[in-house]
This record gives sequence, structure tokens and C-alpha cells, in this order.
Amino acid sequence: MKHTILILDDNDRRLNAMRAVTAAYPDCEAVLTYDAPHTIAWLKDHLSSAALISLDHDLGPHKKVGRRIFDPGTGMDVVDYLTAQDSSCPVIVHTSSWSARDRMVFALEASGWDASFVIPYGDLDWINETWQAEVEKLLVRFAG
Repeated sequence: MKHTILILDDNDRRLNAMRAVTAAYPDCEAVLTYDAPHTIAWLKDHLSSAALISLDHDLGPHKKVGRRIFDPGTGMDVVDYLTAQDSSCPVIVHTSSWSARDRMVFALEASGWDASFVIPYGDLDWINETWQAEVEKLLVRFAG
């Protein structure tokens, strides 16, 4: 059975770099999401298949979709959903907002989730360095 690595981020370049990292794990597939509402909808149906979740906090400004304004929400919206569920896999918070990072990690840990964080730096450098190392560590722990 393939497990899923769910990644929430609003930047295509980061998502593509993260997908490239996850390609090294043949028993996992990456699911990429851009906003909190779609992420939560996916989690409602697929949380049990997740081996790892990685969440950004800031997901960009409201967008116009057709005639309506669409609010992408934040990674904290996803954390609020997760904290109402039984913990099932590790979560990495990857945001440069230290206050959001601390709130997200604290809420997850207080609800029994295995949560860690990675601080972005150097454009995409952090993805192939600290994020990849954290993914590796957490997937080994999840499988173990």
C-alpha cells in the first residue's frame, strides 16, 4: 500500500522541489495542495493514508475565482482540523513566520501529534537540506 506525503504550500517552485525530494521514496506518493480548504477536504477522506504532512502557514492573499473571492486560509486552519482528529502521522511545519510556527507546533503537540518544524532559508536550499533530512527522519519513525 502506498502512503501519502501531503504538502501544503502556495508556491509552485517550492512544491516542485518538495515533490522531487519525495520521489526518492517509492512507497510514498506526494499530494500537493495550495490552500487550507482543499487540504482539509482531502484530509477528511484520506488522513488514514498519510505517512507525513508538511504545512506552510501563509498561503497568499485572497484570490478571485470567477465572480467570487476565495480565501486560501492558513496552515493554522489545517492544524485546527488536525487537532480535532486522532494523531496518525508526523507533521512538519515549514514557515518563516516564527509566531505562526510556534502556535502550530504547540497546538499539534498539545493534541498528541508528532510535530516538528523546519525554517526556510536560501530560496529553495532548505528543501534539499533541512526539510529533506526531517522527512527522512520522520518517515523512518513512522515506518518503525
